[in-house]
Amino acid sequence: MASFGYEREHAPGRQPGAGPLEHRRREAGELWTALSLEPDASRGEPAVVRDGYFRPPAAFPVPSVGETEEEPPAEEPPEEEQAAAAGVPAAAPKSLRPTKTTHSKSAAWAYETRLGYEVLDDKGTPIKGFDVNEKWTTAIVNDDPKTDWRRGAEGSLTSGGTTFDDLIGGEAPGHKPTPLAPGSPLGSTKVQHWGQDWYVGSLTPGKGTKVQSDTLQKYQDHGAHESIKSPP
Repeated sequence: MASFGYEREHAPGRQPGAGPLEHRRREAGELWTALSLEPDASRGEPAVVRDGYFRPPAAFPVPSVGETEEEPPAEEPPEEEQAAAAGVPAAAPKSLRPTKTTHSKSAAWAYETRLGYEVLDDKGTPIKGFDVNEKWTTAIVNDDPKTDWRRGAEGSLTSGGTTFDDLIGGEAPGHKPTPLAPGSPLGSTKVQHWGQDWYVGSLTPGKGTKVQSDTLQKYQDHGAHESIKSPP
């Protein structure tokens, strides 16, 4: 992952009886603040997953793979400086354009799906430098009535480029149904879904300019955005 030189808060949803443990970690130049959870031994959940802590699966924006941050111009007009300081692009954000989707195997969550997007303004031109956030618009709808998969908190990201990825993880071992690595072809077994909106111009979920509405669908072996409407 590229380094944008930002600090991001992410507080995943808690399970009943799980104790919070605040920690910081640096991964590929990114500084994160996260709220991780103790494992549930009754389910056989691992005490150590990836970064040394147990936490719910990912479902939040991250930098696009290969995205790099460029040095800002030596001088900027006052309006652009004010917009940049507020995390609001100088141009009016309007929509998201899909870029690349990848599905990979994950030791922690069985799978990780990356759904790439480019942020466009009202003229269809890519916007460079923006804050983006997601907002859950519905409760979890379980396609599998016996599932106990979890949903974390909404996320946000400050990007110095024109793109970002929505990172979606499966679930930890011991949950039902058992999460699977991406198949070839991809599987069609739906586990759960919920409504999701995307906003540009703020790090606060649901604030800024809404640029897309979709359904975040979790399958047993991959994640997806469905019923996409952009601009909303």
